[in-house]
Amino acid sequence: MPKTQFAINSLSKIKFFFLVLLLLGIFFRFVNLDKKIYWRDEALTSLQISGYTQKEFIQQAFNGQIITPEDLQKYQRIGPGKTMTDTINAFATETPEHPPLYYVMLRLWMQTFGNSVGIMRSLSALISLLAFPCIYWLCMELFDSSLVGWMAVGLIAVSPFHVQYAQQTREYSFWTVTTLLSSAVLLRAIRVKTRVSWAIYAATLAIGLYCFSFSVFVAIAHGLYILITSNFRFTKTLISYLAASIVGFITFIPWIWTTIYHLPEVNRSMEWTNGKPTLLDLLKMWFSNIRLIFFDLEIPKIPSFSLFYSLVLCITLLIGYSIYFLCRHTQKQVWLFVVMLIISNSLPLMLPDVILGGIRSTTARYWIPCYLAIHLSIAYLFATKIASVEISQPRKFWKIIIAIVISGEVLASAVNANTRVSISDPSQNEKLSQVINQTNYPLVVSSDYKYNPTELLSLSYSLDSKVRLQLVKSSDLPNIPNKFSDVFVYSPFGLPPLWQDELPKKYNIEPVKELKNLWKLKKTN
Repeated sequence: MPKTQFAINSLSKIKFFFLVLLLLGIFFRFVNLDKKIYWRDEALTSLQISGYTQKEFIQQAFNGQIITPEDLQKYQRIGPGKTMTDTINAFATETPEHPPLYYVMLRLWMQTFGNSVGIMRSLSALISLLAFPCIYWLCMELFDSSLVGWMAVGLIAVSPFHVQYAQQTREYSFWTVTTLLSSAVLLRAIRVKTRVSWAIYAATLAIGLYCFSFSVFVAIAHGLYILITSNFRFTKTLISYLAASIVGFITFIPWIWTTIYHLPEVNRSMEWTNGKPTLLDLLKMWFSNIRLIFFDLEIPKIPSFSLFYSLVLCITLLIGYSIYFLCRHTQKQVWLFVVMLIISNSLPLMLPDVILGGIRSTTARYWIPCYLAIHLSIAYLFATKIASVEISQPRKFWKIIIAIVISGEVLASAVNANTRVSISDPSQNEKLSQVINQTNYPLVVSSDYKYNPTELLSLSYSLDSKVRLQLVKSSDLPNIPNKFSDVFVYSPFGLPPLWQDELPKKYNIEPVKELKNLWKLKKTN
């Protein structure tokens, strides 16, 4: 971006504004870390880094005995004799699609500082802070503009999407950092052309792959960028990239082999992505998810063209214009990097769902590299528009647009900071626990049907100590004692087939209010 006189003179003045956004972003990442619902994926994280497999958990806990929520919590702490090897084995054998680097770090964090919800989430929050210098560095390498760098930092600092994943015990804030870091390191290696710089890129690529397997799409984006800018010739830069990439992927071979060896487990753990949505359904979800990076709040939907869809349309048009503006006003070496990052991340997610069916592309967290590229495009647009000295009136217009976007981000992050459940994870466990806890001496009956075990671990964080649980295999029927004031059946994914057939013969089964996951049992006379 040209360093106009406005940008040079005004950058020092607006740094204070971006510093405020940065401080707000830090605050949002750490406030109420222990208050939000510890949802299913996070409970699975604690289970596995504690050294337990889901199979082991089911064998030990789903035996029909009456237990307390605290009895479930022991599977969220490092068990006696459970070592780091058990942690890696739990991921390798049951969820190999999640490489172990982040979880090894989290295990060490737990061993050092404890296993409370706030402590567990604080590692992700701390790691997420590294995204700020990384995206600033990337902007300097790509645009050679401090103003764009500060704008990008401000946008992701208060983005409700990035704040949300900075508060979860999953690897996605780490993946954000590795994506930005490897991209900045790549551009520097292209610029300085030294062996050391390419060796550092190989290291960042390996770290990214061991953080999250979808980092392969980031590496592909980097490769296509170099190939196209080299005019499809084997230049020294392309050869250096290939050598660094080969080194990076060689280090990842052990986990690739682990994933292939345990492919049936990968398929089972990813069953939730199965489905046959229509193309229209997919389009709605894709465009709806885009708004999450700027405005993650529930908006009432009405039969007519609602405020929700109006917001989605406005954000989509802004993003589309920013990409057009980037391609129109920057050199090929600049806009191509952003475009390749978007295409290489989005197409591998969208095409399989369109052709074969599935909903993996509707999962917003899988789009992180694409969303980061969008932030870069928006940051360039906003920085260029407010730095323009040609006409004052359009500059005022764009200042209003910037104020609206950033205000929306701050508002969404502020509201989400004081809620127990994010709309990106609409679990009913908070409402369920309130209903159960209000009774005198309740019993919660459940089974190992589908994802019930990890949902139960999540629910256990919200249940009072007076609550009792009886967990059995879905192939068995519960033998329910008569001593409890209220008996509930908890099954987020529907009743197991055997229970659907047999429970109504002995009990009246009544759904609890509007809750889909909870039924109340009363013995028939």
